[in-house]
Amino acid sequence: VAYALAYNRSLKSIFLDHCSIGEEGQRHITAGIVSNIGTCLNTIKGFRIGGNAVSLGLPAALEHWTNEQVLKFILLMWQLMRQEQEASSIEAELDPLHLLPSVSGEPSPKPYSGPLDPATVVSVAKRAFDSLGDDGSDFLTRNITSRQEQQFESPVTEDAIMLEANDGSQNPHISSSSHLLPNDPSHMDEEGNNFLPTNENKRITSSIDSMDQTENGIHDLDAAARKKKVVAWLCQNIQLLNDLSHLAFNSTELWRLHQHYFAPVIHDNGCKSIDFSLKESIDCERNSVSSTQPGSAILSEP
Repeated sequence: VAYALAYNRSLKSIFLDHCSIGEEGQRHITAGIVSNIGTCLNTIKGFRIGGNAVSLGLPAALEHWTNEQVLKFILLMWQLMRQEQEASSIEAELDPLHLLPSVSGEPSPKPYSGPLDPATVVSVAKRAFDSLGDDGSDFLTRNITSRQEQQFESPVTEDAIMLEANDGSQNPHISSSSHLLPNDPSHMDEEGNNFLPTNENKRITSSIDSMDQTENGIHDLDAAARKKKVVAWLCQNIQLLNDLSHLAFNSTELWRLHQHYFAPVIHDNGCKSIDFSLKESIDCERNSVSSTQPGSAILSEP
């Protein structure tokens, strides 16, 4: 983790909640962050990095700062260093000696990429802290008023469960039309029966002995029971979901979905009516499909 943070230039948030990281590991992670001149990190959860940064040689005031304030200071100190480097490069370009060709004829070296040495990091941090003045009080006030500490928690919960499909068990192949999985919580009625979203509303009775279905269905369960039911359903259907995710695209199914959600409206008198603009667009679409070459149509009628 420390090595990755020392080289990464795009990561903005990292959550280390519920991780057993010792003091030495925390110092390594903090060292990787502060030594990366191209870091974009602005959020870290799991432990305080201010005290570890002070133990690495950074200003002592950082020990009492929040993680967000420490990270903002790290971004600031590297920004000031880049400004100093740009100013020095402009002065070098104005120097007449800069116009002379290189003696060896080799191209100019590429900018350094990777963690800087500790002496450089400490020196840059001290110069940046001295530029703040008043022990950084103005810097802290400015950051508190402009952006509060982020109020969201880690997306990983304490009782998170990771499911892994077992390639050893080969289930029968799933046809592209069998979208309804057994015991799907989103397709259960009050009796715990699965129903198919078809015109006939065919019902498939499934065993629910292992799942405590309440009187009003899954939507009235509390959070803990609902989570347990969903996890049990995932464990039961993980292989089916995996096989379903590998099915090839079928334009016929897309057309059926279109027909299902854009079916004609049936009035009380039994007459069917459809919006003229919608009918016109469908007719135009059918004509375009029939006029195109085989295989070029996005939607095709079954």
